[in-house]
Parts: sequence; C-alpha cells; structure tokens
Amino acid sequence: MILFSENKMSKWCDILKPGKKFVEFGDTVVVTDSKEHAKDVLREHGPFEIGTESADFSVMKIDKGWIVSCNHPDLLTFVSEKEVSPGEPDYVIGILGRGKRAEAAKKL
Repeated sequence: MILFSENKMSKWCDILKPGKKFVEFGDTVVVTDSKEHAKDVLREHGPFEIGTESADFSVMKIDKGWIVSCNHPDLLTFVSEKEVSPGEPDYVIGILGRGKRAEAAKKL
C-alpha cells in the first residue's frame, strides 16, 4: 500500500487529475488522502458477487491500457495492454480488472 505522497513516480500520477491523492494497492487505487479510509473502501467494495451491483464495472481506454471502475466512484483498477490480447472486448478487460480488485482486497 502506497500513499500518493510516497510515490510520485506511480502510473496513477499520470492517470488521475494533478493533485489528487490516492492510496495504491498494486494496480488498484482508492482516491483519498487516508490510508485507513482506503482500506475500508477496498474491504467493502473490492470483493464482488456475480449478479449484484458489486460485480458491475465500466471500462475506459487510456494510454497503455484501461481503467476499470466499479460501484464505488473512488475505486479504480488499471489493466495494462500487455495483460490482454489485442482486440479483446471490453467485458474481458472488465472481468480481469474486477478480479484484480478482488485480489487486492483479499491481501488486506
């Protein structure tokens, strides 16, 4: 877990608006300035159950990959272009991002 101010070289510095503070859990990030709040958000919204809102996601293409969002607006996951085959549909990328988010929550 890395708080924004501790890692200015993070890929998230290029992805998020300048000045946004975040706590990084590998490829998953919670936009906040509190480590404890970030852990709470990830514990509650990281795991998912198929058929519920927790399994829903949106996929947004960015430079060198995609951002996968979920039912919490401050919880985001990065999926690199290197992690998927060219031409994969958004749902495949979203499922991968959702899995990475859930894995990050398990590691807390």
